[in-house]
Amino acid sequence: MSAPTNGTDWRKAYKGKSWTGPECMDGRLLHVIRVRQGVFEGKSTNIAEAESGGERKDWLLCKTNAACMAAMFGDAIEGWAGNDVAVYFDPTVRFGAEAVGGIRIQGSPQLTRTLEVRVYQQKKKVTYTLRPTDALIATLSGLGLTLAALDAVTPEGTPPPSASTGPRRAKLAEWLTTPSAADRIAAARALTSPTQDSP
Repeated sequence: MSAPTNGTDWRKAYKGKSWTGPECMDGRLLHVIRVRQGVFEGKSTNIAEAESGGERKDWLLCKTNAACMAAMFGDAIEGWAGNDVAVYFDPTVRFGAEAVGGIRIQGSPQLTRTLEVRVYQQKKKVTYTLRPTDALIATLSGLGLTLAALDAVTPEGTPPPSASTGPRRAKLAEWLTTPSAADRIAAARALTSPTQDSP
């Protein structure tokens, strides 16, 4: 089953105790707090505690995603903490014989160049391309906001976020995750929320 081309996918309503594919349908930036090794459903795995949009949950790293993390941040899982990872929903991810969809890694704002990672999936070698990502766009996506909405609520006399480049853009993305950005985020959300006509 593939994601719809328009409208709201029904799967988005069902959030899990850990980050799930449907929560990443529009793209999401996950900030990795810490990583540990543990057991899930009887199998050993790597588990990242990750934060996005004010929520903090576990992210169960399948072998493919763990290989991508290692390619970006090194083989030691301790080095994965503190990094941001841009993820998306891939409807072709399989569980056994069935395509159920799941989280895949797009890249990271910390990357400075494109990487190719080759992993084995069901006895086939698959190549994933990991790219440097725009921290500001990824952060806005995680907050459910658009750049246009953030521009619209930026105080007069302050450069609009869409005009920011380089380090300033990265700093703005970081500021949006702090409590001091709460009022600006609320104002931008009010612009993007659908309004109802009075009866």
